[in-house]
Amino acid sequence: FPPLPGVRKEGFAPTEVFPSFSPPPPPPRHNTGDHANNAAENIIKIVRWVLYLVGLVVLMDMIGINVQPFVTGFGIGGVAVALAAQTVLIDLFASFSILIDKPFNTGDYVSLDGISGTIEHIGFKTTRVRALSGELLVLTNTAISNAKITNYTQRKYELKLIPVEVVYDTPLKRLRALPSILEGAVNKVALASCADVYIKQLAGSGIVCEVRVKVDTLDPAVSRDVTHNVLLSILEELERENISLAYPTQRIVLSHDPPARDPALNL
Repeated sequence: FPPLPGVRKEGFAPTEVFPSFSPPPPPPRHNTGDHANNAAENIIKIVRWVLYLVGLVVLMDMIGINVQPFVTGFGIGGVAVALAAQTVLIDLFASFSILIDKPFNTGDYVSLDGISGTIEHIGFKTTRVRALSGELLVLTNTAISNAKITNYTQRKYELKLIPVEVVYDTPLKRLRALPSILEGAVNKVALASCADVYIKQLAGSGIVCEVRVKVDTLDPAVSRDVTHNVLLSILEELERENISLAYPTQRIVLSHDPPARDPALNL
């Protein structure tokens, strides 16, 4: 099944085919090189400042300045700075934890306790995340290390949930065959396979059958086209089997006979 005419290859596809589900992630931009560059830059900064301090002490000693008081002062001052900058040091160690453990890389699309966006930079104290709406979010590394992280870029496949609701007038024989019909419709489409299908519930307007479709691609444009073709295939099979989809209806029964009166009320 070809994609609809005029459908552009930009943008992203929904994770689940249902209006009430969560919004989809944008195209993955996995880049391990940027992650390594961030780690190297942070380490280089630390080494550079350490070398500056050591070089300053050596230079002062070479020109005859007694460096012992300075070394002692550095020790006392270091303790004072460490006590005053506990939050900064905690974020620093959290950044090393992120760089070593690598729960995400620069360019990955992630969700951090409800905050979603693309990782742009991993720094000493903060990590910058670009949200879908365009704003730049700056999060402390401590908050990120303690957050529940969902990495959409590093998933191996995409699982879509497609609810199919048919009318109650559908014969029982066809209802029994409905899961097989839907499974066959899904498996006809390239890059799609039916992971599970079953009758889920008896809703107010019809009988709901849920189809779980595994899409073997991480390209959002291809995933969108696969979803498009799966839906067309399902509609085609339902039409061939003469099975009607349900929609919200309301039946009103009007009676012209007057209501019966209770004889006990006749005085």
